[in-house]
Amino acid sequence: MSPVVHSQCGDHQVYEDDLSLLNLGEWLNDNLVAFFIEAVSLNSPNTYILSPSVSSFLVHQLDPDDEDYAEECAKFIRGAIPPLLEEKKMDKSVEVDLVIPINSSFSDPHAAFMQLGQGTHWSLLHLRICRSKEHNTFDLHHVHYDSSPRNSNLPTATSFLETFNQSIVAAYGHTSVNSSTEMSMSPLPTFTSSESIKQSDGWSCGWYTLFFARTVILNVSQPSFDLNKLQNEFLSYLLKYKV
Repeated sequence: MSPVVHSQCGDHQVYEDDLSLLNLGEWLNDNLVAFFIEAVSLNSPNTYILSPSVSSFLVHQLDPDDEDYAEECAKFIRGAIPPLLEEKKMDKSVEVDLVIPINSSFSDPHAAFMQLGQGTHWSLLHLRICRSKEHNTFDLHHVHYDSSPRNSNLPTATSFLETFNQSIVAAYGHTSVNSSTEMSMSPLPTFTSSESIKQSDGWSCGWYTLFFARTVILNVSQPSFDLNKLQNEFLSYLLKYKV
């Protein structure tokens, strides 16, 4: 029997079987994480999301050694962050925000064969991507929000960012109509995590990740973490986008 869709926002669906994971003590899966962030970002036109499934594809399925790597990267970037490779904007400077839920499985070499979202920890990577027309460079400003007291997803987020950088440069080289123009990536600054609030249990990292995403997308100062308020907001989105 096919899973029953409960709510859908954009390309992201929540199934009836996912709803029990909204209870206290449960670990949010990739469907719930992607759905909430999509719902929050609908009124933020310059904000884009890399869902866990898309990020997993980038990490585990795109191989730099493949001869069609640049073409596949161009398809990936064009689908995920359209403004970066739109032909009508190739001669203009572009700035976009990218919100990326980071799953610890991204750094697991066996994760390509696992069910999505089966890692052990969620965190959030926020990228501001600036493409400079004048200097033919991409600048990435990044902040990593991790509710783990030990910032346990930092190595995974760092590795993901390196892979993402490589894909952008390859995609631009494949897309550029002027083959003599090379777009380079500015050197990455030292990767650090923000001084974000921390969880005190072993299950709420997904909720903290949603809290961080909401704060970033709405560009509001980080208030105190209120799980009940966040759950109620989630339920309101489920009702609003119920199928």
